[in-house]
Amino acid sequence: MNRSTSIIFSGITLTLGGLIYICFRSENLIMFQWFQFMGISKAINILRNSLSILYLPRIIIYSLPDALWLYSLTVFIAMIWINERAYFFFWMIICAFLGLGHEIAQGLDILKGTFDYIDLFFLSASYSVAIIHSLLIIKSQNHENTKQSY
Repeated sequence: MNRSTSIIFSGITLTLGGLIYICFRSENLIMFQWFQFMGISKAINILRNSLSILYLPRIIIYSLPDALWLYSLTVFIAMIWINERAYFFFWMIICAFLGLGHEIAQGLDILKGTFDYIDLFFLSASYSVAIIHSLLIIKSQNHENTKQSY
């Protein structure tokens, strides 16, 4: 996978996480008020109703979307800063802080929400996979640059 493909895949994982939220989470979430304001509630309800026959385990509905979003963010930011090592590592720490820190802050009652060890596991796993993905892209770029210099 190259840099462009990684950015596209990042968008796909972001979209998938969003679709899980839109289609399977409670309509009490504030985003449904935004949909009402934007005038797209009817289309959202059609989508939700058409997918209501699907059964997704709670872990997919409640833990996977945040993990997909963290993966997406981490890979996207990594691809932006891939050629600037100092900034790359700085932004990777920020991504970890945002993703994992958010869940930990819920556990410490600093942020509103429900702390869950399963969420923390999913977030940690997705962040780790995103970092490995990004480092493999860097290694591949370095290999290509080395081949071109000969």
